[in-house]
Amino acid sequence: MNNFPVLFKTITTKILSNQQPLLQINDSRINITDLILKSVIAHIIAFHASVEPNSSQLAMYLHRIQDCQNLFVLTCTSDLESVVLNAVAAAEGVTRYACKCGMKYVIANCGGAVTTSTCPNCKSIIGGTS
Repeated sequence: MNNFPVLFKTITTKILSNQQPLLQINDSRINITDLILKSVIAHIIAFHASVEPNSSQLAMYLHRIQDCQNLFVLTCTSDLESVVLNAVAAAEGVTRYACKCGMKYVIANCGGAVTTSTCPNCKSIIGGTS
């Protein structure tokens, strides 16, 4: 760990000693969702910190934390897509699905497929009859 920047060591030490505010567990009565979420975040950070910097954007940021600390870090487009699809799904009672090619689509009402259609990307059959 000697080759890591001082700021990275400081953040890592705070996470491991339960002193990092974002991941801190203050209460023994923490709910399981928060505990799992904080655990997953800590594991993602640890994983990306241990791989080569060119493995992912997060790895690059973590290995160059001194250079990136004052930058706005872009998120991936799937984050925005998930937010929009989840909002629509909650408000309209739809269920989202994905074709084997990755194209996403939604089914309204109860979300159960009652008909088939063709994927506009790969022309595979999507939907179904239940």
